[in-house]
Amino acid sequence: MHSLTVPSDGSGDQAGLRPLPNDFAVLTYRTRNLGDHIQSIAARRLLPCVNAMADRDWLNRFVPAAPTRLICNGWFGRNPQGFGFADTVQPLLISMHMSPRTNPGPDGDLTSFAEVLRGVPPLRAELTRFGPVGARDRPTQRLLEEIGVESWFSGCLTLTLERDPGIERRDEIVVCDVPPDVVAYLRAQTKRPVRVVTHVTEAGLDASPAFQKAEALLRVYQAAHLVVTTRLHCALPCVAFGTPTIFLMPDFEVERFDGLSDLVRSLPLSSAGTLTAACLEHPRPPDRSHAPMRDALRQRVADFVNAPLAASTHASDLLFPGEAVTAFHVRTARAWHDQALEYRASFEALAASNSWRLTAPLRRLKRALSRGSQLRYRSRAEPGHEG
Repeated sequence: MHSLTVPSDGSGDQAGLRPLPNDFAVLTYRTRNLGDHIQSIAARRLLPCVNAMADRDWLNRFVPAAPTRLICNGWFGRNPQGFGFADTVQPLLISMHMSPRTNPGPDGDLTSFAEVLRGVPPLRAELTRFGPVGARDRPTQRLLEEIGVESWFSGCLTLTLERDPGIERRDEIVVCDVPPDVVAYLRAQTKRPVRVVTHVTEAGLDASPAFQKAEALLRVYQAAHLVVTTRLHCALPCVAFGTPTIFLMPDFEVERFDGLSDLVRSLPLSSAGTLTAACLEHPRPPDRSHAPMRDALRQRVADFVNAPLAASTHASDLLFPGEAVTAFHVRTARAWHDQALEYRASFEALAASNSWRLTAPLRRLKRALSRGSQLRYRSRAEPGHEG
């Protein structure tokens, strides 16, 4: 395990800082989509070690005993009521996509993460507290700026993946989550072997085998002559590996691609029939235009890993990572924290009441939520198209 310390020039002691923690964490998931796990693999490879994993959909239940730095990246839209960080967690909010779509949650109710974000001040405060937020795509950046949360366009951490020089290229064309009729069309255009893979796993797969499957897929992508995919987190790792790739963009949650699809040869899935034999036999490799984005991501994570923590790990003391914490910062963050607790208590009291299932209280709750006066809210399940 790597040992990280504050600078040896004494500046750490003068600032009341202590040695950096050795504890780092990445996200884990309850979904069947290996694209999620690939994003955590990218985060893990930028850290000196990983001691823990935090459930993306229940971040507020991740309460490590020791101060822990968490890379918080990926798709957010399933369970906004679980978004928040314990006092011992310092997150890096980077490469985040916040879904504007209305999706079914674990309890079957429909909620838009973006709309909840607009309507619930404590949730916005939690993002501001650890900002600026790295937006994975342009629409997420615009959303955050619209609601007053400082952000920057980071792109996706999967662009930082590095090719294993020991993996040799093969002749096969790898096709990931492409409709059967398109697979048949591609096979008719080439004499090369066509290998079909998927990012969808069996239900109930534990985290460890899911990460192993994701690692195996990354090796397949590195060895491919060409990859054809509808999955964003197949296409972007292939860009990082220098593997020729054709991204067939599905017409679902297309906002996820804004700012990223230009990095890879992209066309609508409905245009797959325009691919010729020449496209498959002599594909163009990625042009490396992602390199500035990749380098900026690596630098941001390196700064996060090496930045000293304040002597106290109370959330209020981590208001602005990398900036000296003032009494004003502490007062402001504690006010946000106290307000969040008040909203949460009010919601829980109403949810526990016997009248919860009656129509009138439910209408009142919905009106309260729309005014942003509650912190706890209902959520929805992530769709399977996030790749």
